Amino acid sequence: MGIKPPSDEQAIAEIAETLAMELKKLLYPREYFEKMRQLKTLAEKLVYLYILLTQPQTFSGVKQGLGVCKASAAKALQKLEKEGLIAQDSYLLYWTTVEKGEHSE
Repeated sequence: MGIKPPSDEQAIAEIAETLAMELKKLLYPREYFEKMRQLKTLAEKLVYLYILLTQPQTFSGVKQGLGVCKASAAKALQKLEKEGLIAQDSYLLYWTTVEKGEHSE
């Protein structure tokens, strides 16, 4: 019994997943993930990662996209803003912040 090769569809899906992971490494440097690992609660980590990957994001977008309650979303967003990891612009959209000097290799 030989090993059955993956179908074209499976092979394409595997290649796409690998390329997506490599692209994310280029777009979202390790500093962001190191910052996320330093957060205390799961909700803070989840909200930070969600905004990082889907920014800009509204409060409702965070709440609905993650399926969390209003209180959990608000508390996590407040903590992330206080820590300087995200900022809210004049259109009430949340963005991750980039400190001067980051992304230098």
